[in-house]
Amino acid sequence: MKKSQVLAILALALAMGLTTPIASVFATEGEVIDNTAVVDGVSEDTNTTSAPQSDDAGDDSAAGAADGITENVAPVSTPAPVTTTSVANEADLQMAINDTNITEITLTGDITVSSTLTINRAADQVLVIKLAGHTISGGASTDFRIFSVTRGNVRFENGTIDASASAGGIAIKIVGHDDTGSGTDDGSWVYIDGDVTIKAGSTSSAYGVAIYPQPGTNKAGFSGVTLKGKIDATDGSNGITVLGSVKDTAYVPNISVMGGAEINAGDTGIYAAGFSCTYVGESTVRGATGITAKAGYITVAENALVEGTGAFTPVPDGATLNNNGAEPTGAGIQVESNGAYAGKVNIIIAGDSTIKSATGPAIYGYGDRANHEAIESVIIEEGSKLVAGAGQEAIAGVAKDSIENIEKYDPGQGEEKPADKKVEKAPGTGVVAATENSAQKTASVMAAIATALTVAGTAVVIRRNALCNAKKN
Repeated sequence: MKKSQVLAILALALAMGLTTPIASVFATEGEVIDNTAVVDGVSEDTNTTSAPQSDDAGDDSAAGAADGITENVAPVSTPAPVTTTSVANEADLQMAINDTNITEITLTGDITVSSTLTINRAADQVLVIKLAGHTISGGASTDFRIFSVTRGNVRFENGTIDASASAGGIAIKIVGHDDTGSGTDDGSWVYIDGDVTIKAGSTSSAYGVAIYPQPGTNKAGFSGVTLKGKIDATDGSNGITVLGSVKDTAYVPNISVMGGAEINAGDTGIYAAGFSCTYVGESTVRGATGITAKAGYITVAENALVEGTGAFTPVPDGATLNNNGAEPTGAGIQVESNGAYAGKVNIIIAGDSTIKSATGPAIYGYGDRANHEAIESVIIEEGSKLVAGAGQEAIAGVAKDSIENIEKYDPGQGEEKPADKKVEKAPGTGVVAATENSAQKTASVMAAIATALTVAGTAVVIRRNALCNAKKN
C-alpha cells in the first residue's frame, strides 16, 4: 500500500476517532506508524512518554464489529454506596438513619435529641448503631420517646440511651407489624448489646423499652427485643413492656432477657400486659414487682433471678383492677386475671432459677379469677427455687390444677426444703406431682430459646421463639 493511501486512511480514521485500530489493521509487520510498532499483528506503544488514551469508545464498537474487529472496553465502574458513617449531632444521625444504604452508624460524641429518631427499614435489614461510649439523651417533655423503630432490625452497641429527663420517657419504642396477616414478613426487632445501658423516665408510665401493636390493630407480629445490657428504671419506672392492646395469639412479640442482662426498676421489671412470649435466662430482673403478667408465656431459666423488692400489698377479691398499668404487689411474679386482657398465662421456672419476693409470695395470682382466670399452668422444674417473704406462701392465688412439680422452695426463713420432699399444700396454694410431660415442655422451650436469636459479626440473625407459635391456643 502506498504511503499516500495510508495517510488518506489515517486522516479519515482521525476524523472518526479510530486511529489506533485502523492503523493496526493496515500496518504490516515491522512497520512503525505514529510510534506504534506492530509485531505479529499486535500493536505495542513505543512512546512511553505519551499521555494516556481516553476510555471513551466513541462509535468504535459498531464499526469494529462490522469489520470483524472486536474491542474489549472496560465498563465504567459505579462507586459502591457508602454503608458506614460517623455522626456528631441530631440532624446527621437522623439523616444517616434515613439513608437505607447505611448499615452502620458510629457516634463521635454525646447527642441530645429534640424529637424522636424514627427508624423505618426493610424487615430483613439490620442497622447497627455504635454509641462508641457516648450517650444519646432525650428531651424533657412528657412522654418523650428517643427512638421509634417502626420496621426493621436495630442493634445498639457500647453506650447509653437516656430518657430519664422525661417523666414518662421511653428510650426505645418498638412498633410491631403484621401487614399481610402471615406474621412472617414484617416486624421490628431491637438487639441491645451487653455494653449498653438504657435509662427510662421517672414515673410509672415510663419504660426502658416498650412494644406497641401495629396502629389500628391488636397485632404486633414477630417483633421484639433482646436485652443483654442493662435497663436502669430505678426512679419509679419500668423496664420492658408489651402494651395490653396486643391480643393476637397467633403471631406474638418476644422479650428475651439473656446473657447476663440486668433490669432494675422502681416499679415493675417486666410488664407483660399484651400477649407475648417472655424469656429470662442467665440474667436478673428486679423491681418493686419482678414480673407482672396479664397475658402470654413467661419462662425463667439458666440460673436467672426474678425478684420483687417492694412491700407486699395483696389485692382483695372484687377490687377494681388497673387497666392502665400494674398493681404493685411486691411479688416475684404476679399474674392478674382481667377480662380486658388476653390472659392465657403459662409460667415455666427451670434451670436452677430463683423467683423471690422480699415480703410476699414468690408467685402471686389475683384479680377476677372467677370469671377471667388468666393462669393456665405453672411448672416449677427440680432445682429451681421459690423464695417467699417471712410468713408468706411460695405460691398464692393459683388454682391447684394449674401447678406442676413444686420440688423445693425457701419459705422465707432461710431453711431450704430438700429436693426430694414435696411441699405440703397450703391455703390458696395447689401442689401436684410432676407430670411426665413437664420436663418435655421445658426441654422444648429451652431448645427454642437456644436458637432464638444469635449474632454473627455485626449482623443480627433472628430466629423466632417456637413456644409462642406452638401454643397458639
